Amino acid sequence: MGARPQVFSPRQPAIGRVMVRRSGFILALGIGIILSLLAGPVVSSSATTLGSGSQAGVSGKSSTKSLAHSVEVGWKTFHLLNPTDGPYLSSVSCVSSQFCMAVDRSGDGFSYNGGYWTEYPAIDPGGIFTSISCVSANFCVAVDATGNILTWTGGLWSHPVSENTGAPISSVSCATTSFCLAGYPGTLYLEFNGTSWTKEPWPGGLTINESIYLSCTSAISCEAAYGYYGFSFSSGTWSSPELLDSNYLHTSNSEIDGLSCYSTNFCIAVSNSGYGYELTNGSWSAPVQLDTADFVTQLDSVSCASTTFCVATDSANRSMGFNGSSWTHPSHIDGAGSSYQATTPGGVLGAVSCASADFCLAIDGSGNYLVDSNGVWSAAMQISNLVPVQVSCQLSEICVAVDENGEVASYQSASWSNFGAAPPGLASKSSMDSLACVQDSLIQSCFAGDSLGNIYHLGSSGWQEVPAVDPGEAITALTCPTSEFCALGDSTGQVRYYNGVSWTSAQSVFSNAPVRAISCPSSTSCFALDVFGNLSYYDGSSWSPVAPIDPPYKVTAISCSPLSGLIQCMAVDNGGNALFDSGSGFGNLVQVDSSGLSAVSCSTGTSCIATDGLGHTVEYPNSQWAQYVTVQWEGADMYSVSCPTVEMCVVADSVGEILVDSTISSQGYWSVSKDGGVYSYGDALFYGSLSGSTLRAPIVAIAATSDGRGYWLADSLGDVYSFGDAIFYGSLGDQQLNYPIVGFSVVPDGLGYFMVDSVGDIFVFDSSGSLASTVGVSFNAPIEGLAISADNGGFWEVSSDGGIFAFGDAQFYGTAEPLHPAAPIVGMVATSNGKGYWEVSSDGGVYPFGDATYFGSLGGKHLNAPIVGITATPDDRGYWLVAADGGIFSFGDAGFYGSTSGVRFDSPVVGVAAG
Repeated sequence: MGARPQVFSPRQPAIGRVMVRRSGFILALGIGIILSLLAGPVVSSSATTLGSGSQAGVSGKSSTKSLAHSVEVGWKTFHLLNPTDGPYLSSVSCVSSQFCMAVDRSGDGFSYNGGYWTEYPAIDPGGIFTSISCVSANFCVAVDATGNILTWTGGLWSHPVSENTGAPISSVSCATTSFCLAGYPGTLYLEFNGTSWTKEPWPGGLTINESIYLSCTSAISCEAAYGYYGFSFSSGTWSSPELLDSNYLHTSNSEIDGLSCYSTNFCIAVSNSGYGYELTNGSWSAPVQLDTADFVTQLDSVSCASTTFCVATDSANRSMGFNGSSWTHPSHIDGAGSSYQATTPGGVLGAVSCASADFCLAIDGSGNYLVDSNGVWSAAMQISNLVPVQVSCQLSEICVAVDENGEVASYQSASWSNFGAAPPGLASKSSMDSLACVQDSLIQSCFAGDSLGNIYHLGSSGWQEVPAVDPGEAITALTCPTSEFCALGDSTGQVRYYNGVSWTSAQSVFSNAPVRAISCPSSTSCFALDVFGNLSYYDGSSWSPVAPIDPPYKVTAISCSPLSGLIQCMAVDNGGNALFDSGSGFGNLVQVDSSGLSAVSCSTGTSCIATDGLGHTVEYPNSQWAQYVTVQWEGADMYSVSCPTVEMCVVADSVGEILVDSTISSQGYWSVSKDGGVYSYGDALFYGSLSGSTLRAPIVAIAATSDGRGYWLADSLGDVYSFGDAIFYGSLGDQQLNYPIVGFSVVPDGLGYFMVDSVGDIFVFDSSGSLASTVGVSFNAPIEGLAISADNGGFWEVSSDGGIFAFGDAQFYGTAEPLHPAAPIVGMVATSNGKGYWEVSSDGGVYPFGDATYFGSLGGKHLNAPIVGITATPDDRGYWLVAADGGIFSFGDAGFYGSTSGVRFDSPVVGVAAG
């Protein structure tokens, strides 16, 4: 029956990598809210004729291997960029394992959500960040070497505000959103009250000549250290400085280089000569050399998550831990070597932040980060291949993307090429800042602009450079409604036009403000937008300013459709508002996404897509905004979007990724019976079945391939049968099982599958060679099914009492168990991005968790047969339930295409899969 799988059991040791269970049952839920949701409407099933005929399949073989492409449904991410040299990171602050913020020496910010980084480029133009402090995921303060302060308020960074310190601000520490301190050399420091910063004197007329480090644990308790002195802030009063280390006071270049306080009575300071100091109950300890076995190195940073857990890092790329009484021996975590061995300049560890004893994050000067999870450091990983991407589509089958380096990727026949060489002459001269493809041509024609005023045209003969169109100025915006009319905007607020042959001279639109966007429904109608949110309108001959349309917000993007309809142009702003111009001015302001919108594209006069900086898209179909949808959990700024048709949108983000949405939903499904009969409906094609075959055991599950051109069947003994383009990766064959197989799930890339038995043993047939384990886990009720996480790094199991068990990187979002379902849970299905799941019970109750949306259920309804399975539409906007008598029940955007309800069979239906 095929190769033996990797099999792991709670009753035997696992082989290979153990995927640690991260979650358990939740203790409380909004039971009343969920129960109220479960009383939603029902779309009933109806009887219909059976699908195409039945043919016996061959166990362990694919009946066909047609791999013809079909359009992907829903949002799909394409990772296109190669890693580049990272930024020189200078400071990091973590509030949990799901949120950290780092800053670099080039004025950039980077947020971390537990798996991915998002860049906020040039938030402090020309600035050199020195320190950052975060209170929560919605509040951080960063300071720089020129006296500027910036504030993060959950999705947006403020503009730099100069506090006129006359010296670099070396440290900032915030205890709450209304209390922060910032220190800099001199006689004064800065204090924040939630609204503004004020300058206050250091105690006793103290003058500080070195960098000063601050750590505040409350609005009335802070500690400060500079040189080899320390002093305390208590209820608004500073103590006199105390000498921490008289032995090293006069050592050349020796001073405190890091400070972290966990409470009023506990702090750790570290020095650049390799010593640590402990503050306990108001008294500093004698210095302790932290790396006595090795060459003394500079300790750069320390972070304490408790009085018994601190981590320090040094300039030799090593870490050492404090357990409340002693320090561990230094361990080299970033690079090679065990003694002092600084890497390339800027490559040493620069800062560490610990949110708990289970999570620390360290950064270095080469743009790498390392994560300490439960005492084990990861390898150094590049924090940034962050090269922003622009995208423009002519048709649903022709798109072009360029990155900031000018490298080009193309989209044809529903697949992306990796980024390739830049247009001739670009790579060594400038960055690519704008892109537009002609909207009305079947012949590929695109224009790209660079930071030196050159234009590059992509036509049938490839890229051709048109130098010095806008000499010396960055071309920041482009639009091409026809092949005979394009418009560009530049970094000085000027606009030029293309007439099909050449580019005209410039017209000044904004006074020395860069053009952020320009959009034209025709050659005689354009809107231009500058970086400050100002709009100007072109009537075919001249430009005129547009009065502010949504004060106090700032317009961030605008899109005009060349096709007729209610909308002529749609504008969005940083308050998450949208408003459109129907030809008589902007009106009808509507808030559609409180996170703030960053891009918009309108394919017709009645259809637009807007995006924000947190991975959301929100759709405007048929004159009404829908609820936003999370399509990218990295939270990257999705600042470029192009929708050539109503059915197709492409988004580019700030982390070098492309997301494509084909809104053509699944139009069919299959059901399978216990004897292996497969019944197809809608556009789900029949590829064979086992009806009439002699089986060793009853069929228990069906699962479809990602392109809908095949499916697998699995029986209770672990035999697997493949049809269409479903590839056979093995089965349990004649292996003796102690418990029956009850669930079968395909890995997201289609290159393997998992099976689970009734006690939770996992059997893996995966071409990538990944391992899984449920070792040591016991369940209170039989397992009924499983689902695999989006990146194949984990999985969930569901038990009949509603318990959800999460393994590996599969996150726990809730469980139906505390709701005490009226009937046993019989299955589950995960959302396409792995950020949620649905459970279903035999009486048709549906229980959504995470980002899984509730669209209705059969709870409380009379059923002719129990529900046995659930499957979701590819866009996660609907689902189907199947009953043992073959009845299909559809919810959300899941269409009803027929069922076998009312038809008498010798064998009950046991599963369903979307086509």
